Amino acid sequence: MDLFISYGRADAAKAKELRDRLVAEGYEVFGDWSIHPGDSWSVALTRALKQCRLVVVLCSEASMRSQHVLREITIAGRRDDEPPGFLPVFLERTEIAEEVEYWLATAQWINTEDRGSNWMTAVVQAVEHKLGPRVPTTDDRRGRGRGSRSHAPPSRNPCGSAHRVPGDGRDQAHVCPVQPDGG
Repeated sequence: MDLFISYGRADAAKAKELRDRLVAEGYEVFGDWSIHPGDSWSVALTRALKQCRLVVVLCSEASMRSQHVLREITIAGRRDDEPPGFLPVFLERTEIAEEVEYWLATAQWINTEDRGSNWMTAVVQAVEHKLGPRVPTTDDRRGRGRGSRSHAPPSRNPCGSAHRVPGDGRDQAHVCPVQPDGG
């Protein structure tokens, strides 16, 4: 997974707008909208935070008061492997919460007030710098936790289950126990 967007509930519209833009650019984006009904929020969020390569934090007074946002940043920052990068995006002038200052204070941030309507372009450019460019997509899944980089159709393998075409940038659906040579 490429990105996790952490935001306060008051900033949901901007988070979803940013998600749509990043998905259109070809990135796999996770946010709480990616959690399916009946799934455990804590498990889904923790797994995503342990897998993502970059956490985009939409910083506002609301997000810096949100216990959920503070927990998300802390979980990502305390990963056993190399923690993801952090990209703080300030939607308004606000102080970084003391609980997460350790992880966010040294990262170069984006101030949306200085960028006006071009703030999302600045975020996309920063993401490209950190993760590399992706193939833009018109996939309508909107970053709901599934690959969205390519439209290559799945192929059929000897086990009869669908697999994604090798080299299309997406993970295989599962590891096939039956090999093409019958082994």
